[in-house]
Amino acid sequence: MATRTIHEQDRQPQPRLTSEQVWRAVANASFAVLSHVTPAGEPRSSGVLYQAADHRLVVAVAPGGWKAKHVAADGRVAVTVPVRRGGILSLVAPIPPATSAPTGRRSCTRPDLRRPAHC
Repeated sequence: MATRTIHEQDRQPQPRLTSEQVWRAVANASFAVLSHVTPAGEPRSSGVLYQAADHRLVVAVAPGGWKAKHVAADGRVAVTVPVRRGGILSLVAPIPPATSAPTGRRSCTRPDLRRPAHC
C-alpha cells in the first residue's frame, strides 16, 4: 500500500498549460535573460529586451558588441523569460515569477536589410 501525505491526497489534477498560453505570456513580457558561451568556452548570461514574433524571440543587440560576438561564435543560446504571476496573494507577499526557458540557435538579421545576415 502506498502512503501519501494529506496534501497529495487532497491535490486535484491541475490544468496543463498549452504552448499558445506560454507564447501569449512571453509575448506580453519584454525582458529576458540570454545565456550563451564565450569564444573561450565560458558561460555568460545577460539581460536583453525582446519582442515575440511568429513563435520566435527577436532580440536586438549592438552589432559590434560583446553579446553579438559571443553569440555569433557558437550560435547556441538559452533564454529565460520571467513571467509575473498575479492574484490576490501577490499584493501581500512576494511571489517569484514563473519562468519559461527554451533553448535554440541564433539567426541574425540586419535591421536595414530585413533579411538574414552573417553574424
